[in-house]
Order: sequence, then structure tokens, then C-alpha cells
Amino acid sequence: MSATNTRSRAPAWAVDDASIMTLASGALELSGFLERAARSIAEAAGADACAIFLTVPSGRELIRTAAHGLKANHAGSTSVALGQGLIGRVSQGSRVLQAVCGDAAARSAPDLAELRGRHFGAVAAAPIEHAGTRVGVVALYQRTAARFGRGQLELLREVGVRLDMAIALVNAAAGANKAQAASGPRHAVAGMYRGEGVSHGHAFGVARVLSRAPAARVLELRRLSEPDGNPAVGALTEILDRTAAQLEREQGALAERLPEAAAMIFESHLMMLRDRAFVSRIQEGRDAGMELGRAIAEAAADFIRIFERSEHEYVRERARDIEDLALRLIRNVDAADSGADQEGEMHVIVARELLPSDILWIAQRDVKGIVLVSGGSTAHVSLLVRSLGIPMVIVSAGELLQVVDGTSMLVDGMGGLVLVDPPEAAIRAFERRGQLAQQARTQSRARHEVTTTRDGCRIRLMANINLLSEVPHALELRAEGIGLYRTELLYLMRPDLPDEADQEAVYRRLLRAVGKLPVTFRTLDAGGDKVLAYFNSAAEANPALGLRSTRLTLKHPEVFDRQLRAILRASSEREEVRIMFPMIGSLDEWRLARERFCLCARQVMDEHGEGHNVRLGMMVELPAVVDLMEDFATEASFFSIGTNDFIQYTLGVDRTNDRVSEYYCPHHPAVLRGLQRVVAAACRRNVPVSVCGEMAHDPRYIPFFIGIGVRELSVDPNYLPAVQETVERFTLSEAENYARSLLKQATIGEVATRLFNG
Repeated sequence: MSATNTRSRAPAWAVDDASIMTLASGALELSGFLERAARSIAEAAGADACAIFLTVPSGRELIRTAAHGLKANHAGSTSVALGQGLIGRVSQGSRVLQAVCGDAAARSAPDLAELRGRHFGAVAAAPIEHAGTRVGVVALYQRTAARFGRGQLELLREVGVRLDMAIALVNAAAGANKAQAASGPRHAVAGMYRGEGVSHGHAFGVARVLSRAPAARVLELRRLSEPDGNPAVGALTEILDRTAAQLEREQGALAERLPEAAAMIFESHLMMLRDRAFVSRIQEGRDAGMELGRAIAEAAADFIRIFERSEHEYVRERARDIEDLALRLIRNVDAADSGADQEGEMHVIVARELLPSDILWIAQRDVKGIVLVSGGSTAHVSLLVRSLGIPMVIVSAGELLQVVDGTSMLVDGMGGLVLVDPPEAAIRAFERRGQLAQQARTQSRARHEVTTTRDGCRIRLMANINLLSEVPHALELRAEGIGLYRTELLYLMRPDLPDEADQEAVYRRLLRAVGKLPVTFRTLDAGGDKVLAYFNSAAEANPALGLRSTRLTLKHPEVFDRQLRAILRASSEREEVRIMFPMIGSLDEWRLARERFCLCARQVMDEHGEGHNVRLGMMVELPAVVDLMEDFATEASFFSIGTNDFIQYTLGVDRTNDRVSEYYCPHHPAVLRGLQRVVAAACRRNVPVSVCGEMAHDPRYIPFFIGIGVRELSVDPNYLPAVQETVERFTLSEAENYARSLLKQATIGEVATRLFNG
């Protein structure tokens, strides 16, 4: 991993869709985007310069449109004829070509004056292609007269494939802005918005603003959809029966997608359909002469207002269920009048915030993408959305809440982009990106079953799982087990605590799905930003430092015991099952949690005659345990480092607070040295230690972890192919040297210099 041989291998990280599209999203014109892209590409490839040439409309020559690292007085020709010189030949073919100072091509080509003048020693170029047409060339230059490494050439080829989509997007957005300036936008908020992509993928659909005033929304939507002079006349009983049948069909289908909540997905909807007071209120409206749709809307609005006045948050949130039911009933009224069933549209949800209960609502319908305004999301909600495979972007543009329902929207979760009323060119560009992403997913399935460094050091790659629906994807990508199953998501989506039988059913299903592979259950990690609405707990001034995780479950042993017993019963006939306790801060706390487990194990044995092979371990998240690791190692069977919280608590930075996000720094020397001390202590006692936080999939830190002794990484399934590729790129000795070089540095800047430059 030393800087002297970076040119012989692939770079430590690649220019991907996210980085390129992030640059594109901030560009008002093509030239500005390309200038920033040239700099980014040169830095990522470890090259001294980069130039981007685009084909002129006539199609007979290329113009050097952007460059980084080339001085104006020796930049060479600004235009190149197609087919002439290295750049011209690349523009007409599909191969990556390179030349070194002294080559015959370099001596004669007019486009390589930089090499003849000895300002640079080598150049490599790749075509930029769009829909099968070559639209330009991207070139890298280096001062040494040595050929580029395979990794650099692969990066250059990949850039050529991805640049065309960004160019199409910027051109389309620029054209749309000019058209809007001339004639005004089709919608007041039409245009491109840049934000943070928190769930990858891209989606196209029609907007639906998720309102926190459902009563007004139901009434307004009914008014807008009501035809003049043509009141609905459908029979109430028929509409209720049709809606109940729809709910039952959807429950069966959704149980496969979200089994954790299958037992209560439509429970509140069906209860309302059978509620005499609700049905009577609708009938009263009918008796007063209202058409059926209006009577349903008025009745629903009354009940919504009652729910919204509740002192309990989770009761207030049930108002959303009534809104949804009312809209279903109204759609069925309209369908009955028209004589045909109405198909739901593919929606992009726009909301100021999302709660865990909203995720349950979203999972019930054909939501293609989500746009959150003003950062209204917590970490666990983002995890749920990611697990459902729905692209999501967080933006700070409050005007998006004013978008008209039904407006076309495009969401790019990879690049963090939102396009409102997008032009056709942008839609086509993103459709092409979707095809490429599918091809990449297909290729990634072919990864090796066993992961090793270049010299054969074995590294186990595990998957982090939030929902059971992720397991097939993880197995398809050849995960070697489940390194982290976040059990709290089973709690967060429900209106009340799951009982022991419900939990056992979910845990058994997980264990059956993975076969003989190991599974690690993390016990309930609630509190902080993961609020259980049905827990009547007082608000805390600083919830991140409050009653959360194992502190919470020890405070409520009845909840803790219920979960431990469910895991024990589900795993009674299984090997390779592990339980770990989150946020342990002392040996005393660890022993209390272990005592609860032993008590539950004895109860299960006495009641059911079932033994267990469960191993106990703990999450390493608090700085308080760093100096106690050898003591813990005498009692714990394994450790798992949760880097997200470890960084947060080591540096005193709330990782959910945007105002201090710049201080949340994984490469802070104290973080790196603390991690090294944890792993060293575990290794001295021969206790396995894994990493399951965000740092585990970051290619900048993977060699660091392996260099300090980590032999197991647990990541989101989507990252498995990339993590394996990174591990296989270096030898163990290179990783150890890399880790030592980082640990020697005393400042963030010094670490960054070595970290980000490979």
C-alpha cells in the first residue's frame, strides 16, 4: 500500500456514479462540470493531469473542453481531427490506448506535444460513449515515462462509460433552465436539486407529498377528484367489502416482503372497516344527501382529528392509517362509478420527515423513491428504506414540499439528485444507468466464495441484515454468514412490543433461510434516535447519552428476557449462533446482561427441555472499554466493533447533527489508535474481533483493519463484491505497512495525506 507502487495496481478507490453525479448535480453549465470532473479523475487515478475532449457538432474533430494539470503554454492542440493521433484514434474506437515518451506514436502525433516537450512522460486515453455513440475522449497524463498500471486503465475505461450520462444530465438540465427562463417552468419547483443519497438506486414516478395534516388532505383530494354534477352512487357495503378483500390480498403479498410486520400490517385498516362508529358516521353523511366519496372523506376527517388530539405519539400516528384507508375507499368509489378497477401509480414520496411507522405505510404500496426535505430522517429509518431497496435522497430545498401531486420526479440515490419535471434526455440517461447497474449486479454475483488478500490471508465477509427480505440477496452475493442482525427494526415498525412468539417466528425464519451459516443477533438497540413510541419514557435532553441499548433493556428486564428467550428457542437446534450486547460500558454491565441470558437459558431448558449452543459477545462502541479489553476477553466469546458509535463517542460528536458533521472524522488519530488497541487486546487473548460499522466497507480503511489484525468484516450486502475486490488488491505485509504509517501520524491532516493519496 505504499505510495511508490500505486501505479502498478488499481487505485485505493474508483471514480463511480456517486462521485461523478455529485459533481454534475452542482453544475449550472457543462464546462464547469467537466473542469471539476477532470480534477477529480486525475486525483482518483493518481495521475498528474487529465483532459476531456468532446466531439463538435460537425462530427469531424474534438475540442479539448476541460483540463486539470495542463498549463496553457504547453497544453498542445486544443482541437484534434477524428482518427488523427492517439486522441483521434481513441475517439473512433472502443479501446483504451496509451503512449510513452519516445514511442513512435508520441513522436509523430500532433495531439501529444506534451510528451515530445518532456512536460509529461506518458498518456492514456479512453472513449466517452453515449448510447453506442462515441462523444469524446478522456485522457490521463503522468510525468514519469512509464506505462500506466492496469488499475488506472480500468478506472479510465469506467470513467468513459459513466461520464456520458453525467454530460447528458448537465446538458438536459441546462436546456431546461433556459427554457424555463424564457417561458416559465411547467411547475413552480421544476428543476434539479442536489442532496445526500442515503439509499442507492434510481427511480422515476409521480410525486406524492406526505402530509402531517391528513384530515385536510383527505378532504382536499376528494374535492379535487369529485366530478361536477356527477356524484358517486356506489353502495357502501359493496365498497367496504371490496376494500377488505384488497387488504387481505395485499397482506399476503406483503408478508413476503416485510415478514417482521406481517401480523399487523393492515390490522388497523381492517379494524376501522369493521368499526360501527366509523361506518355509521359515513351512513349519516349519506342520509344527509352527501355523495358516497364525500361522506367517507368527512367521516375520516372527523376520526383523524380525534386521533391527532391524543397525548400518545403512536396514537397520533395512527391518523395516517385512517387517511390511507379513506383514500383507498374513495378510489374504490371512483372505480365503481367508472366500472373499472384503478391501478395505483408509481409514487415518489416527498416528506419533511419519516418515522418508522411511515416505513410500514410505504412498504404497502408501489413507492419507487423517497425525497426527504430538510434532513428529516434518523439512521434507523434510512436503514429500513435501504433494506426495502427504495432509493432515497435528503435535500434542504423546502420548496419541494410544495410540489403538486402527480408531478413527474426522478430520484438518483447514488448521486444524491432529485429532478422535478425532468426533461426526456435526463430520463433516458438514467434509464441507461439502470441498465448498467443491473449488468454490474449480475457480474458481482460471480465473486469468489472465499476472500483472501493477494498473498492468501483469509478474510471472512459477512452481511449486515435489517430485514429478512435482504437474506436472499446476501446469499446470492455469497456472504459467509450474518455478522449483524439488527433486531430493533422488528420493534420500531410496530404499534406495541412484539411478543415472544412473534419474535421466535421471525428468528426461526432467519435461521432457516441462511442454512448452516453463522448468525449474530444484536439484542434490542433502542433509545437515542431509535424511539419506541409505545414506551412511555420521558424525553431526554441528550438522548445519545441517555437510556439506550443495553442500558434500556437492563432497566426493562421483562423486555430483555422476552427477546433472549425467543432467540434461544429459535436456535435450540443450531450451531454457529451468536448474541451480542450493544453499547456495553463496563464489566459490571456485561455481567448483568450475561446473567439475564443465563437465567433465560435455564428457563427455556426447564420449560421446553431445549439446550443451546449460543455464544455471547459484545459490541465495542464506547471509549470506556478500550483499556478493559483484555478483561472482557477473558469472558466474552467474540467482539464486534461498531465504528459509527465508536467515532461518535470518542470524538464527542453527534453523528446525526449536520452542524457538527465536519468533526465526525473516521481518520482522526484517536479513533485509529483506539481501534488498534481494541484489536490488539483481542488478538492477544485469541478472541475473534470483527468490524460491522460503516468503516468496514470503505476501501480507504479496509487495508487498515486487516493491517491491525481484523479478519472479519460485516457490511451491507450490496458492498460485498467491492469489499472483496479491495481485499484482494493488496498483500498482508502491504496492509500492515499501511496501518503502521497511519498510526504514526498525530494530526488529522497528516493521516489524510497518507489515507486519501493511497
